[in-house]
Amino acid sequence: MSWDFTGQGKGKLFANYATFIEVPLPLDVNVRAGGGQVQTDKNFNVNRLNAPANSTITAGFTPVNLGADPTPLDPGLKPQSVGEYSMGIEYELKRDLVVGARGVYRHMRNVIEDGSFDDGNTYFLFNPGRNEPGTTERAACEGDP
Repeated sequence: MSWDFTGQGKGKLFANYATFIEVPLPLDVNVRAGGGQVQTDKNFNVNRLNAPANSTITAGFTPVNLGADPTPLDPGLKPQSVGEYSMGIEYELKRDLVVGARGVYRHMRNVIEDGSFDDGNTYFLFNPGRNEPGTTERAACEGDP
């Protein structure tokens, strides 16, 4: 919206609202969460800090496999989006000299993040901070009815 408050083409009062929608899933999330990449973590514990050469490594470690299955999506997942409001005023003091002021307010509407209810053994993708139908709930993410 724009309005010439002088009626002579010398002044402008303006306002704008916009929503910017990003790709449905950020590319890195799409490749890692949906691509079936595998990451194996192994933790080794030495019996004491800065141990001498004859120290032993704890036996029976369990490797943890991360990312072998596609990551499930939370029901109602929304794409990442940004809302923006801007407004301002401009006035021509003399030929080729304009003064003005403008303000912009931007905020993240939806963000896509990964979460886990079991300390990282399994993950799901969700929109943190949403408080409406389709919000992340434990039963919905674990496949319970």
